[in-house]
This record gives sequence, structure tokens and C-alpha cells, in this order.
Amino acid sequence: MGCLSKSRPLTEIVNRSRWVEALGERGIEGKSLDEAARIRTAEAEAACKVLGATPRFFGQIDGATELTHAHVGAMTKLIAAEKPDVILAHWPIDTHMDHQVASLLAICERS
Repeated sequence: MGCLSKSRPLTEIVNRSRWVEALGERGIEGKSLDEAARIRTAEAEAACKVLGATPRFFGQIDGATELTHAHVGAMTKLIAAEKPDVILAHWPIDTHMDHQVASLLAICERS
């Protein structure tokens, strides 16, 4: 999920962005969840560096993202601290359930 901060031209918005992500533990054949999480975290950090963005990790487990009152509260605090003008999230009817939940976390936070 991307959070774009500040009302400015898109190039400037991207340079001031914060990206909130799961660790991406799944999807690397032959790697444990911990190894894959370290790889995906490093990839996200490198991508953010190229974009001039700051990564923020939400601590959910890839493929097992949960929609609970506690997680909505944590997302609300995280997003409130960033004060984004725009939030880019997964489509709520994505075929991956954890993507649907990530979308709902963003929707619930903004309600």
C-alpha cells in the first residue's frame, strides 16, 4: 500500500512518499519465511531508495494479513502519523484474500 503525502506535483509527491508493506514472506521457492522476508524487505528498501521514499512495514505476514480492530487501530495510527493526501491500496476484490484485507484496512482507517 502506498501513501502519498503532501499536495504537490506527482514527481514531488513520489519523492515524499511513504510505503507501507507486508514483508512478502511467501513466493520465493526454496526459502524459509524468514529468509524470504529479509529478501523482500531489502527489495522494498532498495526500491524506496530509488524513488526517494521512506518504507514503513506494518508487520503483517504475507498471505495471512488479518482484519481486526487492533490492526485497524494500528493502521489508523500509522496513517495519521504520515498525514497522506492519497492512499494507494489493493483493489478490494483482488483474487488474493490478504490483498483484500490490506484494502479493507486502508478503507476502514479512512472511515
